Amino acid sequence: MTEQPSAPGAHDSAETVERFVAAAQPEEVAHSLAEHMVTCTRHADTEAAQRWAGRCGELEQAGAGLSTPRPPTR
Repeated sequence: MTEQPSAPGAHDSAETVERFVAAAQPEEVAHSLAEHMVTCTRHADTEAAQRWAGRCGELEQAGAGLSTPRPPTR
């Protein structure tokens, strides 16, 4: 059994993100990407949040059956 990499942190490179996505299970990826996107948004890291949002969208379009949780509207 191969060891799964831990979810990337807020300042990890795109390469680290891609390695994680390639090795992880789809539901784990969806959860981690969505969580990371929210963290980046909270810290005003717009570029990182957009990168993660784009990756979530790519996975959805690839037919992985994943969905990105949407923040509640007020």
